[in-house]
Amino acid sequence: MSAVARIVPAWPRRYPRGAWRFDTIAGLTVTAILVPEGMAHTQLPGEGPQAAFYAAPAPLLQYAWPGSSRQLAW
Repeated sequence: MSAVARIVPAWPRRYPRGAWRFDTIAGLTVTAILVPEGMAHTQLPGEGPQAAFYAAPAPLLQYAWPGSSRQLAW
C-alpha cells in the first residue's frame, strides 16, 4: 500500500457525483450558521469575536475528513 493510499481515505473514489452539489450546499449552510454563532460564543467568556475564526475550521475539517455528509448524518 502506498503512502498516499494510507493517508487519503477511500471514499472520494467511490463518491457519487450528484452528491457533491448537496454536500457543498450543506457545507455553506453550516458555515453561514457557525460563523455568527461562534462569534457570539467567543464573546461570552470575554474573548474577541475573531477567536471563532481560529477555532472553527480545525474541528470541521477533522469531522469531514473520514467521510461524506451522508455518512456523518447517520
